[in-house]
Amino acid sequence: MLVKQKNEYFLIFIISTVMGILGQTLIPYLSTQLNLGLRFLVSNIDIYPFIIVLLISFKSPKPKKAFWRILIYFVGLCLGYYGYTSVVAVYNAFVSGNVNYLSNILFDLKDSLEYIFIALLASTWGFIILKYKARRCLYNLMMLPFILINIYIFYTNLVCNPPQVSMIIVDILCLIGIIICLFNEEISKLEF
Repeated sequence: MLVKQKNEYFLIFIISTVMGILGQTLIPYLSTQLNLGLRFLVSNIDIYPFIIVLLISFKSPKPKKAFWRILIYFVGLCLGYYGYTSVVAVYNAFVSGNVNYLSNILFDLKDSLEYIFIALLASTWGFIILKYKARRCLYNLMMLPFILINIYIFYTNLVCNPPQVSMIIVDILCLIGIIICLFNEEISKLEF
C-alpha cells in the first residue's frame, strides 16, 4: 500500500514537472505556430482549479493523501516551469559571458516559493474539504470557491479585448470537469 502511494506521488511529480517544462517550451511554440491562443495555458491560472478538484476527488483519497497530492503536483510544476527558465538563464550567462542573466534565477526562486506557498494553502484547503466530506452541504460549500474562481477566469477571458476564445473554451471544459468531479461518484473509483 505504501509503495503504491509513493508510486502515485512520484507519478504526479513527474507529470507536473513535465507539464511545467512543456508550459515553457512546446505549448507556447505550438500555440504560436498554429495560432491557437493557448500560449499561456500552463502559466495562467485557468486550468488549476480543475486540477486541484481532480486531485481532491480522484479515487476518493484520505485528507492527508489529497494534501500531499496537491503539494507534490505544484512543487513538480514549479520545478519544471522555473527549473527550465533557470537552466536557460545559466546557459545564456555562460554563452554570453554576462552574469546578469543569473539574476533571473533569483526571480524564479522567488516566484517558485510564492506558488509553493499558494499550493500549501490549496493543499490545506483540500485536506479540510475531505475531512468534512461526510457533511455533503459543507463539502459542496468548500468546493464552491473553485467554481467561482473558474467562472471569474472565464469572465476575464470573455471581456478582454479581443476575447481569448481558446482560453474561454478551456475555462468551460475545466468548469465542466469540476462539476463532474463533484457530482460523479465514479471518479472516486478510478484506478491508475
